[in-house]
Amino acid sequence: MENLKDFFGIVVYSIEKDGCLNGLWTNTANKGEILNEIAKKNDGNYNCIDGNYIVTYIEHCNREVFSGKLKIIHNSDNSYRLEWEIDGVIKFLGEGFIIGNRLVVSYWECK
Repeated sequence: MENLKDFFGIVVYSIEKDGCLNGLWTNTANKGEILNEIAKKNDGNYNCIDGNYIVTYIEHCNREVFSGKLKIIHNSDNSYRLEWEIDGVIKFLGEGFIIGNRLVVSYWECK
């Protein structure tokens, strides 16, 4: 793995009752700009946040809209592992915790 100081980010998701995660995110490439990501759970189980989602976000550099998949896995230590898949490839990995009604995640780019 490359040095995490090269690229890393944070996303704070509001956990919605309808199975959606409404995220605000930024990373080292965004130069402080905060952007939005929406993740809609597609397995129908809204009682827990782990599972599979369809995700849509706007990229900072060219304002292009990307869609993909997000997988959230509940770890045994009460943390969560996240995998963002774009165009069939896992592009980002993250680790996070639930704080109140939010999922707070640090993430990095897969290389």
